[in-house]
Amino acid sequence: MKNKKYYMLIVVIMIVAVFIGFKVISAGKNPDVLTTQENQLDLGIPTEVVTVSRDSMVEGISYIGTLESRNTLVLSPKVGAQVTFLNIEEGSLVKEGDIVARLDDRLWVAKMETLQKKIETLQVNYSYVSQEVDNYYITNPILKKIDTLELNLSYLNEQENKFKMLLEQGAVAEGDYDKVKHERDVLNAQLDELNATFAEGYKKLVSQRDTLAAQIDELQGNVNELAISIQDATIIASRAGKVRILYYDIGDMAIVGKPFAIIDDTENLTVKVNISEQDLNKIDIGTKALLNITGISEKRETSIARIMPRLNGNTRVGEVQMDLTALDLGNIVVGTSAQVEFVVQEIQDEIIISKRAIKSLKDKDFVYIIENNRAREQEITKGLVVGDKVQVLEGLTTGEDIAMNNLTKLYDGAKVHVLKGEDI
Repeated sequence: MKNKKYYMLIVVIMIVAVFIGFKVISAGKNPDVLTTQENQLDLGIPTEVVTVSRDSMVEGISYIGTLESRNTLVLSPKVGAQVTFLNIEEGSLVKEGDIVARLDDRLWVAKMETLQKKIETLQVNYSYVSQEVDNYYITNPILKKIDTLELNLSYLNEQENKFKMLLEQGAVAEGDYDKVKHERDVLNAQLDELNATFAEGYKKLVSQRDTLAAQIDELQGNVNELAISIQDATIIASRAGKVRILYYDIGDMAIVGKPFAIIDDTENLTVKVNISEQDLNKIDIGTKALLNITGISEKRETSIARIMPRLNGNTRVGEVQMDLTALDLGNIVVGTSAQVEFVVQEIQDEIIISKRAIKSLKDKDFVYIIENNRAREQEITKGLVVGDKVQVLEGLTTGEDIAMNNLTKLYDGAKVHVLKGEDI
């Protein structure tokens, strides 16, 4: 039994050996089965080709910038009080004139009401005294006494003059003249005293009126200050924008001078970029810049608006700014990063090829133009070089096919096998 299995195994091995030998012999006789070296010798040096065409190319320098607002509003309380109302939160959009928050103004309102009542009382008194002053020379009873004394004094003056003449003529005694003169002098003194009393009374009324006016003005000044405090207790946005930071919450004590909120103007944005001293020499105001802003799929085109006049003494970098006023950035927030490419040089509709297609020999550059499966060595003149792309100023025209690889094996007149499809 074991011998039978052994003979069957030998038969199977022999059949497989015969089959393999047949295949090997068949392959040796088939002209399609060649070695790689034989294939190359027969078809030529394999290479890929590309057709020369015109294209655009940009030479740029890239940096990372930061999106910032050109106009940032820092709202700070003008009065200190507890926050009783908030109308914003971080990220809120506000319009110019919107109420941001309110502070507790009850104490100022109470003080103002008290002062206004005092002012009303003083105004009543002031009105009365002012009327007294205006009518003093009309209705004061002292005026009648003065008029009477002035009439009597006028009569006594006449009598004194009359008795004086009679005394000089010897018609009356000197005692009689002295009596009349004494009466005249007494009456004159009484009139002076009454006029002084009358004038003093007027001065007192005027002084009282002026004092009341000063008190009213002082209290009104206090009322105006309280009105300003009450007005300042309502915090209003003086510019439209987006709330970036809110420092207070309801119940917090607002402190004068400490920022309440920061609001960024979203209509006037700028990208700030720090650029090395060396690259600053390559750009200028108006240089085109392509922005790839985080969160926005499409690139945005703008230009340099400002180059700051000073360099950082330690880092030797300067700041460049680009405005985005006319661009729609949606809900992009201040502080977002942006990839910025400054266009140093740009060409349009020029012959541009890959560096891979160029062979450099000594100080000359060559390409291999493929015509009828033959390589023709062609000298070229290079222009702008950016990355893997090279501008060709002379030596090529559009529509020509040039080799892309195996350049070290190619030579002028070499037979070429153009790789296509599955050959590549």
